[in-house]
Amino acid sequence: MTPSGVHESAGRQTSDITMKESTGDIKKGPPPRPGLPAQVRWNNISNERNGNEETPSDDNKQEITGHKPPELLGKLSSSKEILTKTGRKLFLTDKDQNRTLKGIFGAITGVFLGGLIFLVLRYSFGYSDFEAGITVAIVTVLISVGLALSMLFRCVVALVIPNFFTGKGRAVILSIIFGFMLSHTVQNIKDNMAEVATSMSCIADLALDQARNLNRQLEKPLEQARGYIVRQQNVLKKLQNDMREGISPVKTSFTIMDEEIKKIQSATNSIKKECVGFISTLDKECPPLFDSLCQGGLKLIQPGCNFLTLTNDDLQNEIQATQEAINLSINGFTVNLSTTNESNANYNSSPSAEWIRKGVKEELDGKTGIFIHLIRFMEKVLSLTLILLFLQSFWYVRNYLARDSYDNIYITKRFKDLDQERKESGLSFVLPLKKKEKKLYIDTSSWRITSVEIGHSKFGLAQIGMHFLLCLCVLFFDYLLYYVLDLLKRHGKVNIQYKGNAKFQVNVDGTGFVAVFYRELIQGLNINESYIGELNLTECLPDPSMPDSSNIFVYIVLYLVAVFFVFMKECALRARRKITAYYYPRQEEARIQYLHKLIQHKRINFWKFLRQKIKSSYKEKCVNEQLQLMTWLSFKIPCLARCLSQQDKICLSCETVEGRFHGIVLVKCSGDQCNAYYCTDCYETLNKTCPLCSVDDVVHRE
Repeated sequence: MTPSGVHESAGRQTSDITMKESTGDIKKGPPPRPGLPAQVRWNNISNERNGNEETPSDDNKQEITGHKPPELLGKLSSSKEILTKTGRKLFLTDKDQNRTLKGIFGAITGVFLGGLIFLVLRYSFGYSDFEAGITVAIVTVLISVGLALSMLFRCVVALVIPNFFTGKGRAVILSIIFGFMLSHTVQNIKDNMAEVATSMSCIADLALDQARNLNRQLEKPLEQARGYIVRQQNVLKKLQNDMREGISPVKTSFTIMDEEIKKIQSATNSIKKECVGFISTLDKECPPLFDSLCQGGLKLIQPGCNFLTLTNDDLQNEIQATQEAINLSINGFTVNLSTTNESNANYNSSPSAEWIRKGVKEELDGKTGIFIHLIRFMEKVLSLTLILLFLQSFWYVRNYLARDSYDNIYITKRFKDLDQERKESGLSFVLPLKKKEKKLYIDTSSWRITSVEIGHSKFGLAQIGMHFLLCLCVLFFDYLLYYVLDLLKRHGKVNIQYKGNAKFQVNVDGTGFVAVFYRELIQGLNINESYIGELNLTECLPDPSMPDSSNIFVYIVLYLVAVFFVFMKECALRARRKITAYYYPRQEEARIQYLHKLIQHKRINFWKFLRQKIKSSYKEKCVNEQLQLMTWLSFKIPCLARCLSQQDKICLSCETVEGRFHGIVLVKCSGDQCNAYYCTDCYETLNKTCPLCSVDDVVHRE
């Protein structure tokens, strides 16, 4: 059903508002004042617009103008008058009037809203200045043009404020809390974790330095022994050179003797040769007569020749043997010392200190970086809630104009006036509402929260509660990490000092040449060294940053604001209905008529259903009582019925139990043969007639 159709229907079915009033007078001009008939309301507004307000009499004028106000009060009075007239032109005139003024006001309002949106995007959703500026520039132009030209857009923008107090606004507040948690609490946790990484790398550095210090202390005696051996090597080389220099003249003499012997050998060989030649000649030329004589002479000469060769060879052999003995003696004092200095120190640091620091930092940056990027992305997505607020407002206005049943659960002042007019005219009325109806409809003049509104608030409170538990876990971990690191800092001041002594000494006894030689050789190899070290972990203890306790106050304030948004949601929903009714008063009249008839229709159907339900419930009750053992005993033994406890009185309709603790009193049917009980609401709903005693038949509905 279109709005116009609803208006026509409302005009035909209402006795107080005629067709002319609903389609003629209200069609033109500003929204009529609720609570009065249409013609009266329209005449009053027309008089105000045309300047036909009641003017004071001449006497009153003289009384007013007799005392001239000061100049300042006069300016204030004129300013107030101007503001009042401007407000009337803006809010109490038809949409086709004062377009220029409304356009200027809409443009100014659009700029103001653009500034607010810039602040929200910049400081709540983490937009950069450039991103927020570009977005706000486009949005400001659209909002300003829309506010200046369209009443529908003005209504949509006005609905953004109450819609902000619904789930969308709550999401914005929770995203602000999450961003604050990231920038403060989570950042403090990250800093303290970095302190742990720094402490680990410092301990690794300290242990490595101590290992190097011990290695240097162990290398020191080795260096001393190496120096001593080098010095002894130099001494032996000097001794060897001295011996070579001392024996060198002897070797030279033997060399000269060898050369002279070679000369003598050469001369001896010549003599031997002549001797052998002579013997050979004599042997050949000796006559046979003198053969025996020659052989005897040769035997005497032959040994002399051989002696010359033997003598030369023996002398040469002795000289060579003497030279070899001298060389062997010199080689016995030839010593070549070579030192090999090998210091192999293995520092078994599986990960290096720098690697530990770098690894922990990369791990923290990686994990927290992904988390922070995800949250930033979620913040950007949550910024779309601002657009959703406009869309939600537009959808509400569209459904408000298209469907009379949409969000039509409010009992407004105009509804009460309409019901009172019908009551005074003798027509059917619906107020006051029944007990069950009070759970379905909301009285806008009452501050009491209905069960429907409580149901809306439960989800919001549950959402905030889950978010609050998450915040508590993060805060608890932040304080727990700080407490553990602070305990380690206060009680982990460990200073380890270690020292020792290593002694190695060789004693050589004796006075001989060898003893003296060994004593001189190894007396410098004696070792008497001490080592000392210190492992001070105090400088490696973490220095955690304490969580800012003022953040707790900020969290409390933000969560209180979120809870305030939850409870303000119901007021915002009521305000949303009033704002829409202000911009579309004719549709509001049609919706009020629709709601009034809907309540009447439901009551009629419920009355029929209730009568049939009571009859069925009474029949079931009677059958159950007849089949109970205690009922049969009470009927057979009357005295036993007095001892048995009386059954509670129960409303036959809603099954409410009478009790003195909750103050519910049931009404008994006045019929002679009926013992049914009813609560006050059900009895009034039945028009104070008992269906069991009534002769009217109630037919079951298919």
